[in-house]
Amino acid sequence: MLTIFQRRKFNSFSDEELVSAYKKNRDNRCIGVIYERYGYLLLAISIKYLKNKEDAEDVVMDLFERLGGKLVKHEIQNFKSWLHSTIRNECLMILRKRNPKLQLEDVENRINHLVEIDEKELLIEKEIMLNLIESSILHLKEEQKKCVELFYLDQKSYVEIADGLSISLNQVKSAIQNGKRMLKIQIENYIQKNKTNEIESK
Repeated sequence: MLTIFQRRKFNSFSDEELVSAYKKNRDNRCIGVIYERYGYLLLAISIKYLKNKEDAEDVVMDLFERLGGKLVKHEIQNFKSWLHSTIRNECLMILRKRNPKLQLEDVENRINHLVEIDEKELLIEKEIMLNLIESSILHLKEEQKKCVELFYLDQKSYVEIADGLSISLNQVKSAIQNGKRMLKIQIENYIQKNKTNEIESK
C-alpha cells in the first residue's frame, strides 16, 4: 500500500515517466499507479471482448502480473495506445483458444464499424462509447434492437439473424441500417452535449 506521500509523488508522473522510473529502479509502485490509472479502462475493454466480468478481471490481473517484464522488454512510444493494444491482443488470444474457427478480424471490424465516428470529434474513450451504445440500443424499436444486438454484439450473419427471427434478409438489413443511424444520432448528440458542457465550464 502506497503512503500518501508516495502516491502524490508517483501520481504526478506522466505515463512515460512511470515507465522510465520502472525500467530504471524496478519499483513496483510504478506498476501500482499504472493500475490505478488504467485498470478500469482495461477491464472495460476486456469485458467488451470476453463478455464475462470474471474472465475480464482475470486477464487484466494476469497482464499486470507480467507488465513489469513487458515494460523492460519493449520500447514504448505511446504508452496508452500500447497498453490498449496489449490488453486487446490478450483478449483475442483467449477468444482464439476458445474457438479456433472464430474470425477475430470480423469481431474487430464490427466493433470498429459500430463506433465509426470522426476520431477528431471523439471526446470520450471508445470503451465508454460502447457502454453508451449498449444503453442506447435499449431505446431502439424491438426489431432493430434484436438485429443490432445479434449482428454487432453476437457476431451473427444476416442469414443467421433472418433465420433466427423468421424475417427476410431485407428486413434484417433495413433494421440494422436504421438502428445504426439512430445510434449514431444519439452518440453525436451525446458528444455535442459534452462539447457544450465543456465550453460552458471554461
